[in-house]
Amino acid sequence: MTLPDDRVQQLVEQGQPVLCLDTCSLLDLLRDPTREKTYATDLEHAMGLLERIESGVLAGVVAEQVQIEFHRHVDTVAAEARERMSQLLDTIDRVEAIAVLYGAAGSLDCAHWRDHPQRARALAERWLAARTPAASSPAIVGRAWARVSHGRTPATQSKNSMEDCVVIETYLDAAVQLRAAGLTHPIVFASSNIRDYTDRAQGSALRADLAAEFDALGMHYAVNYGAARHWLGV
Repeated sequence: MTLPDDRVQQLVEQGQPVLCLDTCSLLDLLRDPTREKTYATDLEHAMGLLERIESGVLAGVVAEQVQIEFHRHVDTVAAEARERMSQLLDTIDRVEAIAVLYGAAGSLDCAHWRDHPQRARALAERWLAARTPAASSPAIVGRAWARVSHGRTPATQSKNSMEDCVVIETYLDAAVQLRAAGLTHPIVFASSNIRDYTDRAQGSALRADLAAEFDALGMHYAVNYGAARHWLGV
């Protein structure tokens, strides 16, 4: 089974909403904070969701494939964040020295920013430590291959996306388990990978084929942590 039976029963009895996290959203927690689309408000929502997972108010489900991909990419993403932060701080120091030379009053000290990548990685590791693991299986992999073969979201006729398909099939399987056991609370899949999951003509709406599968299970799609928190009601 994708989720252990005892964990499914616990979630049903406690009436916990369920957040299913994609790899990109987990890695977003430690990406370069100077990126144009990185906002403190969304990261604040991420921290709020994590606190609720750690306190048992919310279940944070992480697919086995997501954990594999996270560990494959985390060092590269963290290194890029450190490099960009270092470049930014070097630029600030250079501008500060010139400003002071020209008679500017006051001083700017951003040295404490240098530890940000370590703190960000620790936050992502907390998510994994608090997760409810969702296992893959030969049946899930088989359904993922079928999804790829037919070009169904997140795959397309021009893109394989096998790993993404394993992730989505894992979460669909988990949702089937939970609904069959009687869970009536929200189940939300969060992924910032809008290129593969959304219909760009419809903004942040899921592509129609996957939307139909989500609707059948009472699932919601969230492009960021703020949207996830909205759908989860926490």
